[in-house]
Amino acid sequence: HYLRGGVKPGKNTLEALARAADVRLQWLTTGHGDMGRYGEAAAPLPPLSPAQSEGLRTVMTTIAELEAAHGQLTPTQRAEAVLVGFNLWRQSEMEGRKFRKQEALLPLVRLAQ
Repeated sequence: HYLRGGVKPGKNTLEALARAADVRLQWLTTGHGDMGRYGEAAAPLPPLSPAQSEGLRTVMTTIAELEAAHGQLTPTQRAEAVLVGFNLWRQSEMEGRKFRKQEALLPLVRLAQ
C-alpha cells in the first residue's frame, strides 16, 4: 500500500484519484499550483530567471557527475533529485548562502539509489 511507503500509484490510479476528488492531476501529483478542477488545464508556470536557469543547470550537471561516480538513478529518481536539489539551491539563494553543490546533492543521490 503506497500510503505506508510501498509501491507508488500508477498513472491510471492517479488519474482516477484526481477525477474522484475533482482536482487537477498536476496538483495531486506535485502539490504545486492551483488545485483547480479535474480536466482543467493548469496555468503555465512563469519562466525561470537567468539566475534560476543557471542554478538548475548546476544542479542537473552535478547530479549527472555524481551518478557517474556513484551509480545511475532511474529517470524518476533523477527527476526527484533534481527537484529537491533545485529547491535546496533556491533556499540557499534566499538565505544568501553559498550553494555547496557536492555537499547538498551527494546525500540526495545516495538516498535515491
